Amino acid sequence: MSLGAYDTVRVTSLLLKNRFVDGTAGVVRQPVVGDVGAVLHVLGGGSVAVECIDSNGFTLWVADFSEDELELVETAEEGELAADAD
Repeated sequence: MSLGAYDTVRVTSLLLKNRFVDGTAGVVRQPVVGDVGAVLHVLGGGSVAVECIDSNGFTLWVADFSEDELELVETAEEGELAADAD
């Protein structure tokens, strides 16, 4: 699988249960299987940086993942096409 910036992904497994995360103070937490986020950066070597936000727009976490831990939900292009159709 080859992910690109702004693709929507779902966490399907966690190779690291505890990893460095950043996020909004008071809501930041570790990722869990099932979380959905957006690829911020393709880091290379099969790794990407992903951000997950809550319904209020606060960042729950920003973390690096192996592509093996993620599944593609929607490409950035598909998301743009859906937004244009609205």
